[in-house]
Amino acid sequence: MQSQTTASSSQQDSQLTISSQHTDATYSPGSDSDMDVDLTTTSPVEDITKYLVFESELNKLIKYCPDCGSIITNISKTVTGSALSISYSCILGHNKTWHSQPVIRHMPAGNLLISAAILLSGSTFAKTQMFATIMRMPIPSKSEFYKIQKAYLIPVINDYWTIHQTAILSVLSSCEPLHICGDGRSDSPGFSAKYTSYTIMDTNTSLIIDQQLVSLADDEISSSVAMETTALDRCLDFIISCGLKIHRLATDRHIGVQSLMKQKYSEIEHQFDVWHLSKNVTKKLQKKALSKEATGLMPWIRCINNHLYYCSESCGGDVQLLKEKWISCIHHVVNRHNFNGERMTQCEHEETDDDIDWMTVDSGAHKALKSVVLDRRLLKDIEKLTGFCHTGQLEVYHSMLLKYAPKREHFHFEGMQARLQLAALDHNHNVDRDLAKDKDDNPIVRQVFSKARKDWILRQVYDKKQYSYLDELLTKIIARRHDRTIRMDKSTETKPRKNIATTEKPDKQCAIHQKYSRMHSATPY
Repeated sequence: MQSQTTASSSQQDSQLTISSQHTDATYSPGSDSDMDVDLTTTSPVEDITKYLVFESELNKLIKYCPDCGSIITNISKTVTGSALSISYSCILGHNKTWHSQPVIRHMPAGNLLISAAILLSGSTFAKTQMFATIMRMPIPSKSEFYKIQKAYLIPVINDYWTIHQTAILSVLSSCEPLHICGDGRSDSPGFSAKYTSYTIMDTNTSLIIDQQLVSLADDEISSSVAMETTALDRCLDFIISCGLKIHRLATDRHIGVQSLMKQKYSEIEHQFDVWHLSKNVTKKLQKKALSKEATGLMPWIRCINNHLYYCSESCGGDVQLLKEKWISCIHHVVNRHNFNGERMTQCEHEETDDDIDWMTVDSGAHKALKSVVLDRRLLKDIEKLTGFCHTGQLEVYHSMLLKYAPKREHFHFEGMQARLQLAALDHNHNVDRDLAKDKDDNPIVRQVFSKARKDWILRQVYDKKQYSYLDELLTKIIARRHDRTIRMDKSTETKPRKNIATTEKPDKQCAIHQKYSRMHSATPY
């Protein structure tokens, strides 16, 4: 930490010496009786209001001794992370120290609370440090933050999530076999992920019931692609081991997930999310419509996308009927509404509008449509749409998860896991929010532009989120610091897990020598 001393100045014929020094946040001057706070006689430190005080304004208050009113002759300031201690002496010999913060077992309470606020709010130390640097405001150092996170924050969050999850599973165990949906989320785009988390949500309550985080450093993980399957396997193993029965699981079309469900969990009905499959169909149709011969396909794409949703919703669980409904679109687009089929022989719509621009049979657009609709793999995957399942709530959750674990930031495994747990707590505590209403008790809506539809849509507005559970977490964090059996020393520093490199790191000097040797020995043009 930096250390600085200001020049001495005279004050009414007495020499006033002011010195300021920064120390490590674990250092606390004075005796235990001077520093430790008796929280039984004062308000809890997490409930006390905090203020931002400028040093120039603080200096105006330290001219006279508060005990006798005589002139203060010497002042020294010690900065301990975010805390300030001022030691002073007056002409009559009073020597005392004033502290800007309560102290819990030699740690300024502000240092603990700032570290907790960084993690609980989903922020990062780097951003908070930049904010504090711009403000010229001292905060705990990076090493101090990670020590506090390891010793106090992560254990409390983990315990709180375990209790919360146990309560949810206990309630669900008395219900019918679960209908759940799951989706994986990697910590970076593409196939270069270091972490993948898999989230399981109960579709009836929209509550997150389990999350599993896997790392590329795990011995059983062969590649980034394999992490999603492993994480799902751990989720299902955990849920089943808790005594819960699963009737249906809805996922995307991940090949590894399909294989896992077929081989290990064949008793669970595996369904696909309608949105993921319709998105894939839409993308293929748009690609086909870009060719000159198939431009007539473009106006029909949105209708065909809606038709897929209708087929899934109205098939009643009948695979054959679902397929025939889906294939019927290739007849409808050419104005042919009666056809041969086992379960379906005609379209189910009312009379059509004469102004519709129908396709011509076997035209370029019609052939392009048939190549997509009758694709063998698509017809096979459509069989898993009979349940009309959606994972839209999970997609919304993963969007919110970026607040706690942004993909462009790297976190150690324990920190990443704690952030996932915080995101799940945030979601579960606000899943049943009511619609916001105006003064006339009408639901409030707002207009937003949809990038997908390329048009303005109305979106419902919900009541503001509530974060009462954060107060409980703060109380538990403070209580954990009061526990004298838990110590924060050098051994508690966060250490990285096993390196994900597949080969040993070469000697740096040898690598530099080889690099420049190749450059100089390269054959000139």
